[in-house]
Amino acid sequence: MKDRDLIDENCKFPPQYKEMCNRNYNTQFSISNLQLQILSRQNTLLTHFASRPTTISIFGSSQTILKSIEKSPRKLINKYSSHILNRLSMWTITLVTMPNEAANSISKFYTSDNEKLKFFGYVTFPALFHHFKTDEFNRSAAALIFHLIASHPLYIANVFVISYFRNCSSFFEALWHNYDSSDPNTDELVRLTNAIKKANVCLTRSHVNLLFSLYKRSKTNFGRVIYARLLYRSYIDFHEDHENSPLAKILLSISLMVRTSQFDSILNAFLDQDYAYRKIPHNSSGKANQTPIVLSSHEIYCLQSLVKTSPEIFKYPKNEPSRLMVPNSSENDFEQIYFDLDLTLQLNNGKPNFSNTNYCNDLFGVSKEDNSFEVINCIELYMLKEAVREEYNRMIEHEKFTKSLSIKLFSKQLLELPQEQKPLPWYSYFYLDRQSTAPPKEKEVEPKIESKAFKYSLHKLLKLVENQEAKLWIYLRSYSKCERSTPNCDNFLKIFNSKRNIKMNDEHESNLIHKIVYQIKNFSTDSPCSIVENISRIGFFILNIASHLGSEPTVILSNCIQISQNRQFAESVAWCQLLFEYVPEIRDLMPGSWISGSDFIIEAMMEISTKNCLDESDEYSDDSKINKNDDTKKFEVINDGDNDSNVMI
Repeated sequence: MKDRDLIDENCKFPPQYKEMCNRNYNTQFSISNLQLQILSRQNTLLTHFASRPTTISIFGSSQTILKSIEKSPRKLINKYSSHILNRLSMWTITLVTMPNEAANSISKFYTSDNEKLKFFGYVTFPALFHHFKTDEFNRSAAALIFHLIASHPLYIANVFVISYFRNCSSFFEALWHNYDSSDPNTDELVRLTNAIKKANVCLTRSHVNLLFSLYKRSKTNFGRVIYARLLYRSYIDFHEDHENSPLAKILLSISLMVRTSQFDSILNAFLDQDYAYRKIPHNSSGKANQTPIVLSSHEIYCLQSLVKTSPEIFKYPKNEPSRLMVPNSSENDFEQIYFDLDLTLQLNNGKPNFSNTNYCNDLFGVSKEDNSFEVINCIELYMLKEAVREEYNRMIEHEKFTKSLSIKLFSKQLLELPQEQKPLPWYSYFYLDRQSTAPPKEKEVEPKIESKAFKYSLHKLLKLVENQEAKLWIYLRSYSKCERSTPNCDNFLKIFNSKRNIKMNDEHESNLIHKIVYQIKNFSTDSPCSIVENISRIGFFILNIASHLGSEPTVILSNCIQISQNRQFAESVAWCQLLFEYVPEIRDLMPGSWISGSDFIIEAMMEISTKNCLDESDEYSDDSKINKNDDTKKFEVINDGDNDSNVMI
């Protein structure tokens, strides 16, 4: 008897147990599925308004947008009739399953490049296609975009292409992580293309095919959309205040140089995929009849207007009574609602179908020739459901991380003045009432951290925001305008004054230590609001490495500072310490990992400066063993004429 037969013989669960397992799975999966869509929609809304802040006034205010985003959506049936629910379900299924007809109707309705088109493309389109989370929806969305590129105005296709790629945040995270980790002395274009080659495994085959289709349609348009808008914008989002950096200038320049080899080299980096990413099949969950779609009343009203321009495609009656239609009052209603789309007929009766995918083979290590896998017993079905549940939980956690980045970008807009206003002193950024009793304008100096007037005006703005992450970034951006001269800075700088003649030969240093050195050496204040975040990250990284290597974290920090020789790092730590002292609210809003990392850096710097560790360099040279494979450290002396102290070699 085969082992598989033994499993089947000994693992026959009682019917009531199987029913209970299915019921628990269905409940948990439905909750996770809806949560994933809510988070994804929050990210698309935040990203849209962060990239187009001037349109916020069209759809309300920053306060109303944040409140509508944070508020949990309610069921559509609790607000509209079942007739509207049925209509909306049919419209959505038509858009998803009939890409050519859907492209025709969209092109017919949006006759100009305006904000309504962009809101539909950047926000509504991903929501209707389940934010491209599963393979079927991802390929359906790509098919729609392909028809738009092939046969319709490019101003429409461009919006949908950008929207499609924006929702692949894992690619951009991998792209800029690989770019930042590369050698800064290498040519910028080489760094970019190498980073794209490493990150393109996060793209599906549909993404790559669409890029090539857009390129074949128009090189000029391709450069403007992909290089000057998509890549450039994502680079600025991940590297705040780097608009004038070399790479930013290169992207804008190459976008116009369509006949150069540099232009094609970036495209080839996208096309040169070792393997393509495959999304989870939608029908693997067995819940095709409960596919949550999250929209707003405004979007439902706009969908109805789109449908009415193409009644033959959507089979919409021309004489529909107004009482059965979405009311006009919904046009300015941005309350979020959701409904469950039934895709049973479209996805093979909602049963797990393994004939068109090797997804489960990858999960369980089953070969393609194993025909016995066609009969799924209880254990395998349970394993499949667990795998699906884990995948959805992973996507939820990733969306939460993406949301924190989106809030960071959106909160920046809350502090920016309208473009038509002239530049004002620093305090005008925080006085909502321009005629209020603000400090006199003669002295346009940077505020002090401990300034009561500064705190008062800032707290007036913070009353408009309830989200803790948004509050944190508003705090950090606000106080980044404060002066950087601090009394504690002199103590911390003793480290650099003492160690400026010492250079460690790090030929045999571990890669982990090199990463810390690289971060400290390239520590910059170009983006002041990220100083606290960067210090916290370095501290958290050192604590983890110290635990891994069995070394003292303070010793690791001391030696890394010795190698990096970056004075700005000490100045920033001193300023960060003063910030926490006078603004404890910032520390209360910080994530736990930030707190542990920043506390360590500040305390370690105080310890190093107090003990004057550099005067006792022999102790650190002999006792500290950052690299466990090397018991000795090599040092070389750099003489600058000012210091003739003897240093251990």
